[in-house]
Amino acid sequence: MSSPLQPFLEPANVQQLAGEALTWLFTPAGQLLLASPSAQQLSLLSDPNTLSIPSWLQQVIEKVLASNHLDQNLEPQVEQLRVALATEVVHIPLTLELQWLADVESEASFLLVTGSYQDSHQNLFLDWQQLQSLEVQRLSHKVGHWSWNRSQADEFLAPPHIYTQIGRSLHEPFTLTSFLQHCHSSLESLQANAISLGNQRSHYLWDFPVKTAHSDRWFECHCLLHHDETGELISLVGNIRDITEEHHILSLVQDSETRFQVLIESNPNGILVLDEQGAVLFANHVAEQVFDQSLSELQGKYLGLPLTLNVTVQLDLVQPDGSLRYVEVSIVPIPWQQSKAYLALLTDITSLQQTQQRLKLLQEATENSPASILITSAEGIIEYVNPAFELMTGYGADEVIGKNPRFLKSGLMSPSFYQDLWETITAGETWRGELYNRRKTGELFWDRTSISPVKDLAGQIIHFVAVKEDITEQKRNRELLDHQANYDSLTDLPNRSLALDRLRQATALSERSNDTVIVMLLDLDRFKNINDTLGHSYGDCLLQEIAKRLRYHLPREITISRLGGDEFLIICPAVKENIHLEKLSQQLLKIISQPITIEAEELVITASIGVACYPNDGVTPEVLMRNADTAMYSAKRNGGNDFQLFMPTMNAEAHARIQLETHLRHALEQYQLKVFYQPIISLQDNHVVGLEALARWHDPELGNIPPDRFIPIAEETGLIIPLGYRVIEQACQDVAIWQQKYNYPFWVAVNLSPRQLRSNRFTQITAKILQRHNFRPNYLKLEVTEQMLLDNTSTIAQMLDTLHRKGIALALDDFGTGYSALSYLRRYPFQSLKVDQSFLRDIPHSTESCALVKTIVAMAHGLGMQAVAEGVETAEQVEFLKAIGCEYGQGYWFSRPLPAVEIDSFLAASTGHESIS
Repeated sequence: MSSPLQPFLEPANVQQLAGEALTWLFTPAGQLLLASPSAQQLSLLSDPNTLSIPSWLQQVIEKVLASNHLDQNLEPQVEQLRVALATEVVHIPLTLELQWLADVESEASFLLVTGSYQDSHQNLFLDWQQLQSLEVQRLSHKVGHWSWNRSQADEFLAPPHIYTQIGRSLHEPFTLTSFLQHCHSSLESLQANAISLGNQRSHYLWDFPVKTAHSDRWFECHCLLHHDETGELISLVGNIRDITEEHHILSLVQDSETRFQVLIESNPNGILVLDEQGAVLFANHVAEQVFDQSLSELQGKYLGLPLTLNVTVQLDLVQPDGSLRYVEVSIVPIPWQQSKAYLALLTDITSLQQTQQRLKLLQEATENSPASILITSAEGIIEYVNPAFELMTGYGADEVIGKNPRFLKSGLMSPSFYQDLWETITAGETWRGELYNRRKTGELFWDRTSISPVKDLAGQIIHFVAVKEDITEQKRNRELLDHQANYDSLTDLPNRSLALDRLRQATALSERSNDTVIVMLLDLDRFKNINDTLGHSYGDCLLQEIAKRLRYHLPREITISRLGGDEFLIICPAVKENIHLEKLSQQLLKIISQPITIEAEELVITASIGVACYPNDGVTPEVLMRNADTAMYSAKRNGGNDFQLFMPTMNAEAHARIQLETHLRHALEQYQLKVFYQPIISLQDNHVVGLEALARWHDPELGNIPPDRFIPIAEETGLIIPLGYRVIEQACQDVAIWQQKYNYPFWVAVNLSPRQLRSNRFTQITAKILQRHNFRPNYLKLEVTEQMLLDNTSTIAQMLDTLHRKGIALALDDFGTGYSALSYLRRYPFQSLKVDQSFLRDIPHSTESCALVKTIVAMAHGLGMQAVAEGVETAEQVEFLKAIGCEYGQGYWFSRPLPAVEIDSFLAASTGHESIS
């Protein structure tokens, strides 16, 4: 059976059959095997860019192959279509029939496509043929065909105008190789392309430039390659088309597209192209950033943008980090690839929104700022004030805008001050300082001001901004703090810090002028007693009165300072003439000692004054103060109400006192102080009835130190407290032993100091000592001097009453040497009274002394107390005391104070009822 393809395969019939109809033959894969001449002609005129399958036919073939429903046993499939020629003037109605053919021998299938023109359009077809001829003629100078066939001895055929087109002489015939080289290609490139395609027929298209004598031209070469099953090239058919104008137009288009692309990409705004449904067709780089997505991610995505024309809307986009991006969107319609589309212009206003928010925040901060803010023009005219300014000055905004701020001036600051201010800010610098201004009410106030210039982009000053803070109260507080830091709060006198500063200034000035500076240190005598007795408020009133007196009587150039407590410093600077220091000091003592009435109670106070002079007694404030202090303590040791001019020897004495204090501390630590005992004798039977415990000190370096030297130092330094406890402890321990040893109730007397009586723990510690040594309280007799009773009446009375309730005996020592008052004897629970030895020295030779001692003893008896005479040194004194009924005596006539070892034998003799004479 013959093949249905046989007519197409016979060379003799190919031209006949192909010339009668439009015929195309395709493989099942859509590859063209054969086209009739009329079909090729129609293909060229309808799609000049192809030598084989026009685009309209390709679409039909793809549609049929894709449908996959064309069956060999069915009727041919018919397609009706109109084909537009390249001129776009003529449209040919065309009927296509598509049918599958099967080759039995090769078992292959082929798609046969035949086309015919409708009869009613024959005249139109004739017109088309005429137009075809004209079009060929028009294109003849641009398109040239060439061919090469291996079977014809590698013959290369090309018409003459191809040589002309590409600038080749006709006398230089082309071979295929030279032709391809001239066209910037090679046979190897064509062969490689054919092999890569793997088809027996393939296309190859390329552009190349040609430099001719007249101009530079561009050509397009399009060839069809035929090769056998082995891949060997059989023939080439191609054309050359002059595309210089197209290339030029394409270059212009490409340049335009490049410029357009640059314009699009460099646009600071985001650009989106959306289709009619709102899907993204295009996005520039800025738009990618706005949505944080690439173009490939955005394309085809619906962003939900409202396709509303001529309206600007704002979008709030949430970024990946959670922040917001604010975008304004404007939509306009545009054509896009022959379709309707929309251009969306995206303006990122995030910075603008943030700036507006900051401006709003700044405005609110300015309006609500506690600081006063004022803005002026470059000429100083007020343009804005905030509410704090209105509150601070009392002026409303409507009263000050348009005015110069000079209306705030108080008139108390110099014009040069404002001139410096103006020169600073007009020079572009910030001025900071304090202004003394006046409110609308006329009240003066201080404000701390900072004025800064505001410049435009050109650097020109356009405004001034003043930030002001009312510091009136701060200045008052600062002045108050400064005053408190430099002045005594009680007396309002300069304190130690200010006084030392003034002393430094005075000595510095005197160094240049060779003047003298007098430094006087004044300390009130027994002021602590007044505080303790009458109360601290009374003492404060007393100090205020003393300060008032000193300010009143001393010249203003003299500095009067309260250093602390009851200590005052007086500085007399720049003394040019010889001043009578003694007279000045006496005058001060007289001023101080005038009676003072406080709370209806009159009081007399005295003072001790130490004087040092610059430069003789020191050149630094510290040395002058120290020497004046040394002189003042010398005056106190003289009994107070005295003054002392500093002398170099005082330093030696002060040094000796410091040395003695140091040794005393070591002595207490190393138990160098011992307790000596002086017997107290019954004058009726000459037996020992008691002992007075006395502290004695032998220093390894200084030797024996008498009590009148170390006791005052112990009292001043507070060492008397541990010393007193040490004496009581040792005395109770020793006497308890002797009581048991000699079976006799000896009692022991111990002198008390004012510090001991003022100690809150004295009673408690004494009771523990008695308990520790099993010593009965009534065998301990504590001796108190009259002077101690003046120190603090209420405290002393309470302490003595407590000791009495605990059973401890009390004695009034040195009676008659101080401020003796019978009220003391009546007020305090004393059991005995000691007559001071100063009254016994002239007995029995002085009638007055005898009468005085007799009276004291009689007074003691009258108050129910026993009398003890101190300092008994002669037999006549013993006999006198016996005669007046004095119970006890002690003194060198009986025994000196003895250490515990020696007193033991004395007690043995006494308890043996031996006479002591």
